[in-house]
Amino acid sequence: MRFHRTPAICAALLIALIGTFASGTLAQATPRTPTEVTREFYKLMREKKFREAFGLSIYRFAIDGLSQQEFDDLRPDFEKMAFAVSEAVIDVTGEQISGDSAAVFVRVPNPDGKEKVEPVPLRKVDKA
Repeated sequence: MRFHRTPAICAALLIALIGTFASGTLAQATPRTPTEVTREFYKLMREKKFREAFGLSIYRFAIDGLSQQEFDDLRPDFEKMAFAVSEAVIDVTGEQISGDSAAVFVRVPNPDGKEKVEPVPLRKVDKA
């Protein structure tokens, strides 16, 4: 069965990025821009480095708390998300920062073949 990318999955991945401006390691001194974090999230998802990708999102605490068995049980869902991301060409068109919140604007494909620009909301939490 072939998994088709859908706007809902792309939107879920975009929302999953509500996380940090800094790197996945909170101890790193050089914070990254919201655009860099967004690009890193999609890169890690395409590489199927799910723990690292979700470590950049609001799901960091949920993923960190999973046992290896629990994580493995969720792997098929993560694989579907990675497939959806691998098929989508994500083009960053800009970013807007306001205090501890930011939005990275990305161009994503629609099922009708057209592209649309959607914001990826991010927020800074505990200086990360």
